[in-house]
Amino acid sequence: QHTLVSTLDVLSYVRNICAHHNRLWNRRLVKRLPVMKSLRDLEYEYVNKQRSVTNLIYNVCLVLLVMLRKQEIDASFPLRLKNLLGSIESSNRTRMGFPCDWERKEIWREEAPREPESADKMGDDLTNLAINLLK
Repeated sequence: QHTLVSTLDVLSYVRNICAHHNRLWNRRLVKRLPVMKSLRDLEYEYVNKQRSVTNLIYNVCLVLLVMLRKQEIDASFPLRLKNLLGSIESSNRTRMGFPCDWERKEIWREEAPREPESADKMGDDLTNLAINLLK
């Protein structure tokens, strides 16, 4: 439960940054995503000798991509985000927490857009996603 609540808290925080037109691209987020074993591509750093998820936008993008793919909502978003990021200088991507090989990671591989499923199915999938994040 802590993982889900913490993740939603970070997503809400990022949403508020965007809603108030604040700078996000190279910002160190005040809130940090929890460690999630199911997300292999998260980037980590050591804070006070403890392994912690890097508090840059890259990890938030990963969580959003996973959630969107699980829900099959707006299947064009991952490709649009990847294209936008590809147009940015690598030094700026690095400031956002993106590793040098980010495009080769499985989560960023291009997928064909899928048709969204019914609202009932999406509700069931959201429940399953929450359960998987808690593992």
